[in-house]
Amino acid sequence: MKQFLDILINRPFKSIEEKVYGEQGEKIFFPNEHSGTFTIVPEVIRRCHFLTSTEKEVLYELISWASTTKAYSDGYCKVTESHIRVNTTLGLSTVKKAISSLTKKGFIRKVVDFDGRNIYIINGASENPYIILSEWVHFFRKKMIDSMSEMLIEDTGEIFITDKKVVINATMIFVKEEKYYANSINAINELKNKIFGGKPYSNYSDEIEKTFDTVKDEIFKIIK
Repeated sequence: MKQFLDILINRPFKSIEEKVYGEQGEKIFFPNEHSGTFTIVPEVIRRCHFLTSTEKEVLYELISWASTTKAYSDGYCKVTESHIRVNTTLGLSTVKKAISSLTKKGFIRKVVDFDGRNIYIINGASENPYIILSEWVHFFRKKMIDSMSEMLIEDTGEIFITDKKVVINATMIFVKEEKYYANSINAINELKNKIFGGKPYSNYSDEIEKTFDTVKDEIFKIIK
C-alpha cells in the first residue's frame, strides 16, 4: 500500500500528533472512529457515466455496509435510510429517491426482512446495462482520441485539440440525455437475455458488435 494511503487509512492525524509530541513531548488525542477501515469501490462504478453524484454517494454507502456486514450473505447489507442519510449528509427524501433510481437501474435490489427493515443486495456488473454501456463509451472515446494522436503532426495540433473536444463533448451529451442512450440500454438488455436465456445463439460476437455499432452511430450523429 502506498504511504499516503496507509496514513490516511490507519493514522489520519499522524502529522499533527507527531508535531505536538516532537515539540512539546505531549501526547494528544483525536477521535479515530473510522481509522483502519476503508471501502473498495470498483472503477466501473466510480466512473459510471449513468450514475449521478447523489446515486454514487448512496451506492458507496451501501457497498461500505455490505463490505463489513457479517450477518448476511455476500453483497448483502441491512441498513436504514436514516443511517444512510446521517453518513452521507443527504436529505432523507434524496436518499429515498437515489435508492429508487439505483433499484430501477439495476445496481441494487431491495427486499424487506421479517422485521420490516430493508435488505439491500449489490448486483454484479455483468447484470447491469448501464455499466456495460458506460465502459463502452469510455473505450470508444479513448480509441477515437488515440487514433487522432497517431495522425497528429506539428502543424495540425490545434485541429487535434478541437477534434478531441468535439469527441469528448459528443460522448458527454450522449450519456446525459436519455433520448440518445435509451435504445442502447434496451439493446444491451436484449443481448443479455439471449446470453443468459439458456438458448444457444449462433454468433454472439456479431450481435455484440451490432449492438455497440448503434452506440457509435448515435455519437457520430451528435458530432455531425
